[in-house]
Amino acid sequence: KFDTTNVEDMDYMFHKCQLPENFTLGDKFDTSNVTNMDSMFFNCKLPENFTLGDKFDTSNATDMSHIFGNCKMSENFTLGDKFDTSNVTDISGMFQSCKLPENFTLGYKFDTSKVSHMENMFKNCQLPKDFILGNNFNTSKVIYMNGMFKHCKLPENFSLGNKFDTTNVEDMDYMFHKC
Repeated sequence: KFDTTNVEDMDYMFHKCQLPENFTLGDKFDTSNVTNMDSMFFNCKLPENFTLGDKFDTSNATDMSHIFGNCKMSENFTLGDKFDTSNVTDISGMFQSCKLPENFTLGYKFDTSKVSHMENMFKNCQLPKDFILGNNFNTSKVIYMNGMFKHCKLPENFSLGNKFDTTNVEDMDYMFHKC
């Protein structure tokens, strides 16, 4: 049985992987103890109807840098109900070079209040129509925002929101370069 209950590090787990149709993480793919998800699905092709599953709990994760970088997502892909970023400090390159599916949202548990690294988060990313960062997209602790939206296609009426605070940011170079 593929039981991940005790796993703390899943960096590069599915790196450059082309998951087959009908692939599932299974009912034992528990990520509640994982702290490092760096590049977990980097450069990966997710099949149609792929879900992160009921046990994809990210509440203890601190590093989600490049988790979906250069990932090819199916049109119905979502982050699910347990995609909690409240303890994450690094989300650099999280959606770098992704085309996010229509109706994609970050969800209500996408909390960036502890994040210090956001560089290249949406670099080369195509955001869907009506995409919003959400009410929990707090940037008050962010130090690095360089290249955050570099070469990104922003949707019409896009807004940074009312919690986009750059008071502590030290590096913003290329933040909106060729955006």
